[in-house]
Amino acid sequence: MKFGEALRKYRKKRKLTQAQVANLLKVSPSVISKWEANERTPRHQLIVERLQEILGREVKEVYELRGGMVRLQEGVGGHGNLLNALHWTAEELADKDPDHVKVEHTGKEILIRLKVR
Repeated sequence: MKFGEALRKYRKKRKLTQAQVANLLKVSPSVISKWEANERTPRHQLIVERLQEILGREVKEVYELRGGMVRLQEGVGGHGNLLNALHWTAEELADKDPDHVKVEHTGKEILIRLKVR
């Protein structure tokens, strides 16, 4: 199932309109329409997390399985923004698996240590 299909399915399951979801996320209803048509995907983790709160865990899982995080990193634009996105992603991994992922951010460097299982 693609992200847009999952979004539509779980939005309808909770009996919400596109406009209602857009209002809860503070985005335009046309944004929700484009997501459901698989023309675009959310670019910010906070939006994905808020969708999870509104519609359920399945939406976030589908987004991550379909490579949404990769699109997030590719779509941020600019070297500094890409480094910030990579740092944010590494921090998320470290929070989920602190025994295997360590992140150090010192000035202009980000050190990511991955412990092989």
